[in-house]
Amino acid sequence: MSMRALCSVARAGALILAVANLTVPDAVIHAKWFKLGLILDSAHHYYAAQT
Repeated sequence: MSMRALCSVARAGALILAVANLTVPDAVIHAKWFKLGLILDSAHHYYAAQT
């Protein structure tokens, strides 16, 4: 993949995220990130306990 194509994909992704942030309520976004954080946190604790 060329650098120019990569840049345009990144720009499109940023635009989509910006639009999503404007249209989706903050509470929904926070809930999703909170859930993701909990999942990552529990996975981290699980792997730490294994070693």
